[in-house]
Amino acid sequence: MFSANNKKYIQSIYNQWKDDPNSVDLEWSELFENQPNILTETPKEKKAPAPLVKEKKDYSFDIQNILNLANTYRKSGFYLANKDLLDKNYAIPSFDMESYNISQDQLKKEVAHNDLSHDTTVGNLITSLVQQYCSDIHYLISSANSPKHTAWWQRKIEKEIIEFSDESKRRIYTELLKAEEFEDVLTNEESRLQGFESIIPSISEIMNYGLGKGVEHIIMSTGMQARSNILYNIFDLPLSECLKPNCGGKKVRRIKGKEVTLSLAWGNSYNVKALTEGEVKSHQDNVNNPTAILALHIHTADDFVTKSPSFFDALKGSEYKTSGSIHLILNNQNQRDFSSLVRISKTFNIPLINVKSSNVENIISAMRLAVDYRHGFERDIIINIQQFTTDDLTTNDINEELTSIRLKYRKTLTRKEVISDVFEIETSSEFQHKLSSDVEKLKEIHSSESAGNPHKDLHEAEEYTSFTGVEYNTLSKVLKTITAVPANLSLSDSDLTVFADKKETINNEFSEEDAMAFALGSLLIDGFNVRFTTDKNYNLVFHDQRKNEKNEDNKVNILNYIEGASGVFISPKCLSKREPTLAFEYGYNISSQNSLGYYELDNSSSQYVVDKYIALRYSKSNLIIRASYNLARFLQLASVKNMTIVNPTTSANTFHAIRRQAHSTSPLILTGKAMVRSHINTILSETKFVPILDDSAIANKPAVRRILLCTGHIYHNLDSYREKEKIDDIAIIRIEQLFPWKKDQLKDILLQYKHADVVWVQEETANNGAYTYVLPRLIVACQSLGLSVSFPAYAGNHEQENKPLSTIIHDAFHKEWNDLIYFFDQLN
Repeated sequence: MFSANNKKYIQSIYNQWKDDPNSVDLEWSELFENQPNILTETPKEKKAPAPLVKEKKDYSFDIQNILNLANTYRKSGFYLANKDLLDKNYAIPSFDMESYNISQDQLKKEVAHNDLSHDTTVGNLITSLVQQYCSDIHYLISSANSPKHTAWWQRKIEKEIIEFSDESKRRIYTELLKAEEFEDVLTNEESRLQGFESIIPSISEIMNYGLGKGVEHIIMSTGMQARSNILYNIFDLPLSECLKPNCGGKKVRRIKGKEVTLSLAWGNSYNVKALTEGEVKSHQDNVNNPTAILALHIHTADDFVTKSPSFFDALKGSEYKTSGSIHLILNNQNQRDFSSLVRISKTFNIPLINVKSSNVENIISAMRLAVDYRHGFERDIIINIQQFTTDDLTTNDINEELTSIRLKYRKTLTRKEVISDVFEIETSSEFQHKLSSDVEKLKEIHSSESAGNPHKDLHEAEEYTSFTGVEYNTLSKVLKTITAVPANLSLSDSDLTVFADKKETINNEFSEEDAMAFALGSLLIDGFNVRFTTDKNYNLVFHDQRKNEKNEDNKVNILNYIEGASGVFISPKCLSKREPTLAFEYGYNISSQNSLGYYELDNSSSQYVVDKYIALRYSKSNLIIRASYNLARFLQLASVKNMTIVNPTTSANTFHAIRRQAHSTSPLILTGKAMVRSHINTILSETKFVPILDDSAIANKPAVRRILLCTGHIYHNLDSYREKEKIDDIAIIRIEQLFPWKKDQLKDILLQYKHADVVWVQEETANNGAYTYVLPRLIVACQSLGLSVSFPAYAGNHEQENKPLSTIIHDAFHKEWNDLIYFFDQLN
């Protein structure tokens, strides 16, 4: 209680209490009353600490210890099964029974709990957990990060045993046989499955099993390694088609009275995965049950670990949600790839099933689980197929079996008398006969001189030439929407200013921004859906402040408030990863009906998708790509009407170009910015896009001494200079559509200027802009009319390429050049 330091102090208080108990605090008074001998007691001596004795573990039976060990297997058995493939950064938890206070004597004790599949002994439970979570098929399910998901996986793995009937096993073996024998006809090593033949019966299983879950359409993507085998054995395409490196296909299969549609996207780069997701999303938007449309992606491990992070990151918005996809990884036992795959699974919260390619039944079981999980939770799932090694085979296996999953599987089926030698001979003979016949047909095609047009599969667009103007009533509905704030919205002051400014500025003339609103809004009234993917809102997307306060999605697409519009305006969030988003939008567009896509391409990050897919025109598409860079690059890609390239200078032409694109079958590249405001009459009924704009300011055309031909923004500089200098004998003609080139219309316009020379003007350097594209076409047109052609001296001149714009404008009006003489064939 006290020490030598405070004993005197306590003694003085005690004496004071004895004289008058009320003179001290109540606490002291109670202390002295309860312990009257407190000052006469001697303090207890401190005892030396007892020596440390190792605590004996209590091995008394506790069901919670058993459950803790079971949960460790469920959550971490994946790492134990893959410890040789994972890098050293993964700390595998202890599975030692002593860590859970479980002794050897308790292994025979009965254990019963509703968390377990059935009553059993502790020893049998541990053996079962090892088989279920650490065998040839194992699961990284902790990434599901949800008790509901975890309970679902536990029930599926521990309580629902997947069994195969003899008929199913024979079907699996037949598919394996076809896959393996098809490999013998492939001459390209990159196209061989090489140990992954089990994916052929696995895809067949998804069709059969998926039908029972309501799957009606499976859209697949794959690289070269699996494409040919899938097209031949699953899609039943001719051998000549299957061996094309980028070939896609479509097949309707009828199974047990039900139909399932199979589609394989053309192309083998990684962006085809995003393109396929777009196709799936497009089909899902047109059905009542989105899970009826399934995306199946077959990846190589290297591609998946390097490209999938940007893929998942770019397509994580609600506008890109496709009710879950199945990702099948062909992994050749690479440790780096496998560790990265685990990290991706945990980062993006995607369950991972790992199986060995040598056990085909495990792979098909994983496929069934993937279909069930995707159907139940509408989330992605990854199945990693590890290529088998010689360690997976017994020492009695012959050399041929080291590379044949089929022979290994046959050994099991023969032992159980599921198949006989007669069955195998008949099946093999029938398939080889079909394959040999197809090989002979392929030789005939190759030897034939009239093999046909190699580009016969490419889509050639037909130009839409009808009027694209609209009734005034239609425009008034759009105008009312973009100039009046809907009553149920709470917008910021800056947004309210936008509406007020529009109401004042839109009178009889409108800007390019207004033209986009008029065009897209009128298409919504016509029943078209619009996907508007851009970082710039063009005053079409606003934010509701009331929803912002509640942290809800506060994005407001103002065009959805148009009275009487049956179409829907969607504005997906365009992230920095532009390649996957452009591929997704292209895939959505080529599969959609009554839909128009608009994509803002403000840098070159997505140029690969343009080169690889959009320019190849394998499918029809009315996608609009707004590009603000490198016009020359698109003109190099333009061929056989695979796209339309427009560089408008007027708001009316922007309006008509967008309206026309809704009925087009090839992408529109919309470049530049239209600076000239147009009158409302230019977009009313019986008006349409004008590819070449003549100079309306010239009254006496025969008196014109020079024609300035240009496209895009520089027209405004030329027109301003001409007005400032009061020049009336030089005409300015604008090429609004560069491709397809309107040579006949250009000739008709030039014929009106009989004594003029023609000058092409652009502010870009010679290797940019439209210079190299226009040069030969313009010379041919002018020579056929007897006109002289001149080109600015700076074009192609390295010393003068960086001339100020004012110098270029001055030279275009005043400088004289020697005529350039070229000899070209007639160009389209």
